[in-house]
Order: sequence, then C-alpha cells, then structure tokens
Amino acid sequence: MAKRYTDTDIYNREWYHSLDVKYKAFWDYICRSCNHAGVWNVNIRLASFMINCDYQKDEILQTFNGRIVV
Repeated sequence: MAKRYTDTDIYNREWYHSLDVKYKAFWDYICRSCNHAGVWNVNIRLASFMINCDYQKDEILQTFNGRIVV
C-alpha cells in the first residue's frame, strides 16, 4: 500500500472553498488514488461508484479549470 502525504493547506485555498462537496470528494479520491508521480489512471465510472456520485469528464474538467491535466 502506497503512502500519501496530505496537503493540509488545501482547506485554506479559495478555489477549494468554492467547490461543492461532490467535487471536494472527487479531489480527495484522485489525490489518494494516484501513483507516486501524481498520475491517476482515469476511471470516472469507478470514482462515481466509490464516491456514490455521478461524474462526467467534461464537468470535472470545467469545475477544476486547469488543475487536472489530461
């Protein structure tokens, strides 16, 4: 099991404040599911299942506005 350090300053960032809980959960999921280099193997269906929310690729990219690089 890989270990991840958590950015405790995330809660002080304005862009994070503006997210709905649905997207805060998604951000947390991808940060914890990525590899050691920060690369996440895209599986939106699995993320939707694990978080119990419906996600669409376009809405995710629009919501995170450049914070996720394809």
